[in-house]
Amino acid sequence: MSASTEKKLRAENRAAGTDKKMLALQEEEKKKKKSKTRWTWGTIGVVILIIAILFFSSNIFYRSTTALTIGDKSYGPDDVTYHYANQYYNFYSMYGSYASLFGLDTTYGISGLGSQQYAGGEEGYTWRDYFLDSAKSEMAQLKALCDYAGENGIALEAADLETLNASLEELETSAKENGYANAKKYLKAAYGDMVTLGTVEEANTESALANKAITFYRDSLEYTDAELEDYYASLNGSSDLFTYAYYYIAAETEESTDADGNTTSAATEETLTAAKASAKAIVAAYEADENKNDSIEARLNAAIASVITPADGEDQAVCTYSEDAQGSSLSSSYSSWLMEEGRKEGDIEVLENTDYGYYVVVFESRNDNSSDADGDGTIDRLAIAKEQLTNTAVSEWIESLSANYVAADGFGMRFVG
Repeated sequence: MSASTEKKLRAENRAAGTDKKMLALQEEEKKKKKSKTRWTWGTIGVVILIIAILFFSSNIFYRSTTALTIGDKSYGPDDVTYHYANQYYNFYSMYGSYASLFGLDTTYGISGLGSQQYAGGEEGYTWRDYFLDSAKSEMAQLKALCDYAGENGIALEAADLETLNASLEELETSAKENGYANAKKYLKAAYGDMVTLGTVEEANTESALANKAITFYRDSLEYTDAELEDYYASLNGSSDLFTYAYYYIAAETEESTDADGNTTSAATEETLTAAKASAKAIVAAYEADENKNDSIEARLNAAIASVITPADGEDQAVCTYSEDAQGSSLSSSYSSWLMEEGRKEGDIEVLENTDYGYYVVVFESRNDNSSDADGDGTIDRLAIAKEQLTNTAVSEWIESLSANYVAADGFGMRFVG
């Protein structure tokens, strides 16, 4: 090959990219591009991993899962946690330290419920299960009521929304008054990481709409005066108001041991007889009292003082005076006697508290709510009857309305609480 031909070939190779030097440069460039691509994808992978870590650690993932489905609505773990925890807090608010009588240890709050057997349930049914079931029932009722509201054109108005906003502001204020930096910190302490202000706002909005639906239904209920009178009469005095005084004499107890060595303490026939004798002596002293114009409380206390001598260092025994006690709250030991027809002021009787002692009871008055005491234009007994009938009707209506609303657990239920 001539020199000129070789020179021309090299030029053509360079132009075509097949020259040896050019091929080497191209190969080096490819390696650089591959390396750059690997670094690019590697960087993207690290970023994705960081985002994923932040996503899972921030509870956004958990809140985005479905814990419960009721009808056409899905609820996240935060929604269920809020209702579930409130069931526990309501129970604790009602019973306080007496919760232990039901077998509930409140030491660890909601976090300790899953390890405690519920006393009224089957083996393995825990307090967590109990409060969760209560929460599901409540949420099903709320969903049913909100659906009813939608079907009947019931909606929250501007005033309702203002009330909701005010409640959130009150939450913020209350949190700070109780030592928390803000409402978010309080919610974390009370409910864990799941529940947010948004969770509370949504729950409050749903509850407000449900209450509006209930009010709508309540207002639609009507009863005649005759229906109300018949209902009140059927209560047999349980809503009447009684004023009376009583003194209880407990029979002394004696210890005894059974064949198995168990020691028990109980009143005996002799101590019961002695207690009854003291009660009758008080009645005799009361009836002999010439100060008939004194109150029944003063007369009964005078009679007690004439019979019962206090031990050294003790105060003189006195009666218990009860004013306007509702019939349903009366002790079964003397309720029937107080409710007897023809009972009049000053009547006194000895009544047995079987196997334990005797009551001395004095009747003063009975109010059958036949007046308009509060001056609202409605006889009290009719107002009481309407309130009770309405409450019963509303409860039955809600139960019927929500009967077909079934709460179905989802993947997110494992994150609740």
